[in-house]
Amino acid sequence: MMLRVIYLSLFTIASALPPLSPSNARNNASLISHEDGSCIIQAAHFLPSEPGIVPKNFKGLRFDCEFDKRFVLPLDLDANQEKEMRGMLVDGRLVANYSMLVFNPPNANPTTSKQMEIKVVDESVRIPRGADMLAYIKTAPTPRPPAFHKEDGDPFFFFPAPKRALVIKVIDSDGDTVSETPAQLSDYVFGTGGDSITARSQLNACSYGKFDLKPESPEGLDSNTSAEGVIKVTIDIPFSSGKYAVESAVRDEAAKILGYELPGEAYDYVMISVKCYQYCNWAAYAYTNSWLSVFKNEFITQPGVILHELGHNFNLDHSGENESEYGDHTCLMGNSGSLYSTDGGRMCYNGAKNWQLGWYEEDGDKIDLDPNNRDGDDNWTGTLVGVSDYRNNPNGHAIVIRIRSGINKDLFVSLNRVKGINEQNIEAVDQVIIVETHGNGGDGFSQSWLKGKLSEGGMWRSNGTFGNTGEVLSISAPAIDLAAKPGYADVHICLGSMCGFPSISPVPTNKMSLTPTLEPTTSSHPTMKATCSSSLGDANYPGGGVSNVYATGGDMFDVTAVKDVVVTQISFFGGNTLNYVLYKKIGLGPFELDDRSNQSAWEHFASGTPETTQFHMLQRLNTASVSIPSGSTHAFSIHVIGHAAIAIYEGNYSDIMYENDDMQISCGAVN
Repeated sequence: MMLRVIYLSLFTIASALPPLSPSNARNNASLISHEDGSCIIQAAHFLPSEPGIVPKNFKGLRFDCEFDKRFVLPLDLDANQEKEMRGMLVDGRLVANYSMLVFNPPNANPTTSKQMEIKVVDESVRIPRGADMLAYIKTAPTPRPPAFHKEDGDPFFFFPAPKRALVIKVIDSDGDTVSETPAQLSDYVFGTGGDSITARSQLNACSYGKFDLKPESPEGLDSNTSAEGVIKVTIDIPFSSGKYAVESAVRDEAAKILGYELPGEAYDYVMISVKCYQYCNWAAYAYTNSWLSVFKNEFITQPGVILHELGHNFNLDHSGENESEYGDHTCLMGNSGSLYSTDGGRMCYNGAKNWQLGWYEEDGDKIDLDPNNRDGDDNWTGTLVGVSDYRNNPNGHAIVIRIRSGINKDLFVSLNRVKGINEQNIEAVDQVIIVETHGNGGDGFSQSWLKGKLSEGGMWRSNGTFGNTGEVLSISAPAIDLAAKPGYADVHICLGSMCGFPSISPVPTNKMSLTPTLEPTTSSHPTMKATCSSSLGDANYPGGGVSNVYATGGDMFDVTAVKDVVVTQISFFGGNTLNYVLYKKIGLGPFELDDRSNQSAWEHFASGTPETTQFHMLQRLNTASVSIPSGSTHAFSIHVIGHAAIAIYEGNYSDIMYENDDMQISCGAVN
């Protein structure tokens, strides 16, 4: 009889036995490590307790195994298995709170099945070292939204019904608890006492009424043990017992009070308020694509921290910049200082997260571009407004643009308008921001990375070819007008080597658009195009830090070496059969405005007719080499014999228009 019990499925066993707990997990290891045994995979995301700081060896993502609603154990994985699990989470093969871990994989070789068997060791679920995790994952056929308590088929985030929420104030066996009363917690989270900046108010604002975090009160509890949307729970163990024991104890006691296991049919989201566990470098954590979040100490009173954790419940990953997975402070899914305050969190999510959430779904709100299927059209020009002006947008301008890469590294372009509901956003203020996602194309769980921040006149270029297109992608912001109502940004997206700002007038055949191209011998990307011009108009240079003058000579520009570079060729877009002269400034240093009338400042460098005679094709002048030491700047000037050379650029003449690991190229002025 004992052998028959051991080989029953986990779910059959669970119905006959009391819920497992860490104290008896080891004794029941045999019950959860044989054929047909399985558990639900959970992914817990942790937020560091210090704004803008990620402690050394901080583990932001942990995978757990949920056996029933009151019993969870950590997955004990090696480094490669953790990486594999993260990869499956990103590409959609693993859906947290839905996919299952199968203890005895059906495709395992019978002769090795014993070695493949999952064990419970030291109160964790241990995966055999070196085993391929994919063999243990039962892929979910249809991902489900969290807390799916609506009629089948209703889209999760479009549904305007309130989302019912509960806060649990936990008191441990030592009497330790947060200082706030249930009524105070209710006010901090839901605004029931008049607090004007809360998690509820900000979610309602960012979603424009599509998401209402409504406090749901259980019946029959007095004011000493509950408030609107809040209950008190006392557990019989100290907080120092750790994450898994405390969570299990809280769920047990809450079930006794409520009469059902959480979340039940009553709640969409549950927030647990605790004091510190064994390790205290985290502010809060939440389960991905789920209903549960946990907050340490005072962080339950901070709206921005709550919105970050609820973002994980919404199936959002973190928003990063450079090497920090939390470093994008334009988004609630980073760890900006704006999150960590009882009056903080007056900001929303970035373009990639907004695309995923689906809160902006009216005609024209989202632009979906696929350069891999462009049918000969390499350009897109349009206008963006920020989320804070979503209801002040009579012309129906877009909120976010997605640019598909074809390789699961899509780009999202938006205007980070800092006002109103986004007034506490502290990075890339009023700039066009470019965010890249890794996996799921913005339609599911995906880490995002802030890649570009454009002021008016700025341009961003992909580092090498973009996705599967075989071409460089350029994104520019020719105009940003914040005085307009609503404030807007004009955006130009272009694929290929001839990208600049969008044309504003026909190009005369005796003018040229200057696009210097420098080829350093040390660069891993040998051709770099610094577009300092958009098109040609008449012979009046329209400004950008320089007064309108007649361009009788040419254009000056600076090259600053990040590493030692050698310039051997200058390339540009120019006219048909024209003759050019290239000058370099005598000595190192940038050009000065007075240099345009000072012939003694320049020396001849190269001249002749370019290699190609086709108008508006990339022209090249082979030159003698010029060495520029690391950290130094050298100025150049290009002159068209008998014609005017004009570079239209509506910015400052010293703006950096292109940079990589080798050099920076700054836009110049006419001379």
